[in-house]
Amino acid sequence: MVTGTETTNIVATCLHDLFKSMRRPQVWSAVTKQAGVDIDRPGFSLLAVLYHTEKGSWKLHDIAAALGVEAPSVTRKAQQLERDGLVMRVPDDKDGRAVRLRLTEAGAAIHHKIKAVQMALYEQALSGWSDHDKQTLAQLMERMTSDIASAQDTFAKD
Repeated sequence: MVTGTETTNIVATCLHDLFKSMRRPQVWSAVTKQAGVDIDRPGFSLLAVLYHTEKGSWKLHDIAAALGVEAPSVTRKAQQLERDGLVMRVPDDKDGRAVRLRLTEAGAAIHHKIKAVQMALYEQALSGWSDHDKQTLAQLMERMTSDIASAQDTFAKD
């Protein structure tokens, strides 16, 4: 019989292996090639933050916090994406000194293309699963994501 600690270790190992496999450069290269776009993973991560917002635009330091990276990294990446026409700088209505980033139509199109390829990959990976198993996995992953975020918040406060 597997103990609670052993089960936790199995979950941790599986998560580690999953994240490692998803971050392989060869996978990202294949995704971007299939999507017909040329963007690196950090650039796409920044686009994703801007895409999934109701704010319309974000301050650079808020993007950095959302991505868990330092602000200078976001600034450099934002400059590149702006040169590529994927994001644009807009003035902050509340703070005249601050600049916000907004996704352009071209940036949204790249996000959509990448997500479509990623969804096809996930559909392929789960193609042998029953609808019930996929629903159960989705519910458990939502719960795990929430519980891990709560635990991390508590851990960071201690």
